[in-house]
Formats: sequence, structure tokens, C-alpha cells
Amino acid sequence: MADKELLDLNGGVGLTSGEVAAAQGLYVVDADGNSRFVSFANLKTAINTDPTVVPSSEPWRGVTLRRTSDLTGVATGTSVAWQAAVRDTDSFWTAGSATRITIPAGITKVRLFGSIEFEALGTAGSVGAFPLKNGSAFAAPDMYASEHARSGTTGFTANRSAFFTSILDVTAGNYFELQAAFNMAGQDQVLAHVRTWFELEVVEASA
Repeated sequence: MADKELLDLNGGVGLTSGEVAAAQGLYVVDADGNSRFVSFANLKTAINTDPTVVPSSEPWRGVTLRRTSDLTGVATGTSVAWQAAVRDTDSFWTAGSATRITIPAGITKVRLFGSIEFEALGTAGSVGAFPLKNGSAFAAPDMYASEHARSGTTGFTANRSAFFTSILDVTAGNYFELQAAFNMAGQDQVLAHVRTWFELEVVEASA
């Protein structure tokens, strides 16, 4: 008997798009040659978590934090306490540890991004936003870049700073904070602003 394409076999009629949408799953042949049923939901999970699948098919993982009200009475070197998670895929943040993004089991590499909008003051000085790991500034080679809004300028009222990191190796239990630092008379506020946020993005995970 000559070889045939699947659709040439009896009953080999292609599904319409509507029939595919309504289907529950499909049958596959396992390693022992047995016909087994797999649901589309389970098949999707297997594909999305298979390390051989191209990264663009994998869902984004991470957390983005914001303030919902101004933080007042801030001293330089204060770690910003966050009030809301815009997105949080792996329970990185809890209100009980409001300053921290904590790494859960299975996360091995991350990037950090963030920004602070300080009180608008036209006073000479500088402001900065600095990430901390486990309560301390990073040591090489975990370097970061930070932008100081200004230094030694009067009459300019915008005071903001942003940062990003290189890829950071992490283990479960590590935590990150965003420190507000400044040298400016009268400055003591972190504003609830579109430019005040703290984000972690997962780059590599084993689970």
C-alpha cells in the first residue's frame, strides 16, 4: 500500500477555525505507541514552559510597583515604601514588606528599573534613585547606571532620577529596594507620579 498523507485517509477532513475553537484537545501517540488524549490547556502549558521554545513565546514575568500617595517627611537614604503592584506575576511584593521586591524560588537572573519624582523645588542640589540588594549598595560586577537630575543649579524645579541595572544573579530570599537620596535644602518628598515606580523583570528561571 502506497504511503498517504494524513488528510488522504478516510475521515481526514480539516477542521474549520470555529471547530478548532470549540475542540477540547487532541490525541497524540506516546513513546510506547499508545494513543493518548491531551487537552489544549495542558498542551499550551507544556509548550510555554519548554526551555526549547523561543523566548518570545514565553509570558512576561516580573513586578511593577507604584505609590498611590505622596511620601512626605523623607530623609535622604530612605527606601521607598510602595503601595500598589500594577503587575506581579510571582508574588514578589507584599504590603507587609512594602519597600521590598523579594525573589521567590526558581528565579535565577533579573533586571531592575526604576524612577523617582521628587518634590518640585528650585533649590541648588542633587537627587538620586539607587537600587539596594539585601539592604546594601551593589558591589562590582553588579553595576548599575543612575541619572542625577541636576547639581548646583537654582531656578530649575524638576527633580527626578532614574536607573537601570545589568543582569543580576539572584537566589531565593534576595530582596531589592529603591533608595531615595538627595542633597537639597527643603527636599523631603517622593511624589505619587507617573515617573515614580520600581520594576523587576525576570530574565532567567528554572521554574
